[in-house]
Amino acid sequence: TAKSNHTLHSDIVTIVDNSTQLFTPIASHTDEDYYFYSRRWNGICSVITAGNNIFVAWQTGGVREPDPTNLNYIAIAASKDGGATWIDPFIVIDPVDEAVEARVPQFYRNPEGKIYLLFSYSTIGIHCIEFHNLDGDLLGVTYEDPFYIGFTKPTILSDGSILYLSGKAETYVIRSTDNGKSFQRIASIESESPVAARVFAESVVVEKKDGTLWGLRRL
Repeated sequence: TAKSNHTLHSDIVTIVDNSTQLFTPIASHTDEDYYFYSRRWNGICSVITAGNNIFVAWQTGGVREPDPTNLNYIAIAASKDGGATWIDPFIVIDPVDEAVEARVPQFYRNPEGKIYLLFSYSTIGIHCIEFHNLDGDLLGVTYEDPFYIGFTKPTILSDGSILYLSGKAETYVIRSTDNGKSFQRIASIESESPVAARVFAESVVVEKKDGTLWGLRRL
């Protein structure tokens, strides 16, 4: 059953409404709260539209990424008037366990039109949240509990297959031809950088107009 949670720290996801106490500290060892004017930095953003609504997600909390005292969390702002005004935050993603951070948000719309947010738990890998009703009244937005996927944002090819990239020292190209029900490793991308420098691969693959695939990675 889809959830609509409004109480900070009771779950990893909070959909903000008039009852949400944004002055709640983000952790027991800081005075920083969830109001937008309390943030000391914002970064690593992602944006998606749904109907007339716009949603922007970014990583914040603490002083930087990664924060030395595990204060990173994800804030999502929403606009229902084309960006003229914003509800900020509209959604907060912050693990209940203070030793775990939420990082690197990425919106994703699958071929069926469903909207997800991929993000990283600092200790247990890439997870995904499915949201519902993002294209309607914001009071009707609900979500499903996060689930583990282990991959970064997928690329949908013109033939309908899905490519995922994973790995650090070597990037693995993984393909699904049945809408994610099964996967097969088809290629790899290896960096020429020294192994010690290959900390964040952050790979992506793009399908060009001529049908060839262009793969990039950070190092």
